Amino acid sequence: MGLDTYRRKRRFEQTPEPTGEVRPSAGPLRFVVQEHHATRFHHDFRLEMEGVLRSWAVPKGVSLDPAHKRLAVLVEDHPLDYIDFEGVIPEGNYGAGVVMVWDRGTYRCLEGDPAEAFRRGKLTVVLEGQKLRGEFHLVRTGGRRRAPDGGALGGENAWLLFKGKDAFAVPGWTLPQPARSARSGRTIEEIRTDQSAQWTAAALPTPAGRAAPADPPRRQTAAAPPPAESLRALGLDRPGQDPFPEGLLPMLARLRDEPFDDPAWLFEVKWDGVRALAYLRRQGAERTVLLQSRRLNPLNRQYPEVVEALHAADLPDVVLDGEIIALDPQGRPSFQRLQQRLNLQRPEDVAEARRRVPVAYVVFDVLYYRGHALLARPLRERRQVLEAVLPRGPVLWRSEAFPGEGVAVYRAAQAQGLEGIMGKRLDSPYEPGRRSGAWVKIKVRRTIQAVVGGYTAGRDARRATFGALLVGLYDARGRLQYIGHVGGGFTEADLRAILGRLAPLVRPDPPFATRPPVNEPATWVEPELVVGVEFTEWTDDGSLRNPVFKGVVEDVVPASLRLEEVRPPRALEAPAEDVGAPRRALPGLQGDEGQGQGLHPAHGVHPAPQDLDHPALPVLHPVSHELGAVG
Repeated sequence: MGLDTYRRKRRFEQTPEPTGEVRPSAGPLRFVVQEHHATRFHHDFRLEMEGVLRSWAVPKGVSLDPAHKRLAVLVEDHPLDYIDFEGVIPEGNYGAGVVMVWDRGTYRCLEGDPAEAFRRGKLTVVLEGQKLRGEFHLVRTGGRRRAPDGGALGGENAWLLFKGKDAFAVPGWTLPQPARSARSGRTIEEIRTDQSAQWTAAALPTPAGRAAPADPPRRQTAAAPPPAESLRALGLDRPGQDPFPEGLLPMLARLRDEPFDDPAWLFEVKWDGVRALAYLRRQGAERTVLLQSRRLNPLNRQYPEVVEALHAADLPDVVLDGEIIALDPQGRPSFQRLQQRLNLQRPEDVAEARRRVPVAYVVFDVLYYRGHALLARPLRERRQVLEAVLPRGPVLWRSEAFPGEGVAVYRAAQAQGLEGIMGKRLDSPYEPGRRSGAWVKIKVRRTIQAVVGGYTAGRDARRATFGALLVGLYDARGRLQYIGHVGGGFTEADLRAILGRLAPLVRPDPPFATRPPVNEPATWVEPELVVGVEFTEWTDDGSLRNPVFKGVVEDVVPASLRLEEVRPPRALEAPAEDVGAPRRALPGLQGDEGQGQGLHPAHGVHPAPQDLDHPALPVLHPVSHELGAVG
């Protein structure tokens, strides 16, 4: 199609949009999705193809739900330079409004040559972006009818865009608003009000008869402040003289029960992984990378892809704090999956585990930069350094941070099945090894009703009552399936009362479809008593993680409590092929090798972990995870 139509529609002396040229592709094919607030909101979906960006306008926006068949109207080709365009198109110009880079990355076409597939009217593309991943389908429609999303179809420019049914699909997904830029971390409103994004009269040609200014300003686009400017404002643009640190213990957080809103705080996903500090240092021509756990144990051997990514980032002397995570098939951080990578030492074991369970390093703090110790600086400034210096990639992610809105972030984490959120004061220094009240962790817990099918014998103080309740739910065939034992949350009065309720229900055999594993002698009972249980998540084998008793539930028919209504599908087996990097759907403090609790989601994610957009409700998986930015 070329760029003739694109250029004919624009007056480049009045718009910051690039003129561009048709040029051959170099490297992997790229894509961009731009959020465009013109006459109406829409997404512009663009694929690099034949030296240009082939472009579709998507009135209702891209969706991660395969059931959403979106109308996508083919528009004029755009130049490749448009992939980075973010700014304000002035009134009176074609497409006037605000443009944000909503997502960008690379893609491949499953049909082979994307240009040929485009001409045939059917493209299947696999996206590797910050927010969009996996298969998407573009299909040209025929005839005149209504699109599934309500848009009018007709003519050769009408296509349908929809998500493939894969591990990155999110049924019921809705587009979070306001979103944040995958390029600059800003919202549409922040771009709209950014003076550097405005197209002013200073950029127009000088009228006849009027002298031109001595140094006419360069045409401005809405790029984020260059990293050098951010560092210069903090006095970090020149090397410092502070010694390079060693053996720092990570700062820890205190537990808090309820989420809260406060403009003096930022909020992140509490990532469910292994806490790791990364030391990157140049010594002459040599550049070294050291990963250390919260107990100062080396992690380089267990996570070589993280070491390789840090090497490739080509950073100056720097110390980073973050979390090594693995994702489940739904794109959520999963410590259970990560356990397959813990404590491995033999290279062949590490290589095999790396193939099956890829990991990412989610960075949320920077403690030292280019000769400058940053521990005493407020978190607000450390985040600015992090935004300026850390490149994003398949393995290196940046934890999304949401200022002020802890309740919305908590609700999003709850809705997305994440373990919890972190709250951090923007003015807090970094206090190595200290559990400070300036950082708090707020765990997300879920509650279900479960059927009691037995109990284990008690020991010590519980010798006269019981140790734990054995609980289950009914499957589709009416069989009681064991889901865990509940041993916490009881008062002494609870223990006595429940034992009294169970005594007349004792039976000789278990009511469960399969005999539950128990560490103490078990007493089986008729499945008639229902209890409320609070827990953090489902494990891969279908059990409750960290279950706590919340009370006896009356007036509930036990057989009505169905497993398929509360438990997500079991995790899929890891693919046999080399998957390379974690798959993010969506963004720590406690994780360490061999220590099962201590997650740090969040955001994105997925992240991207989500990141990963903004309340309400934000998509926290780091995808964006590389999931918004805090200045």
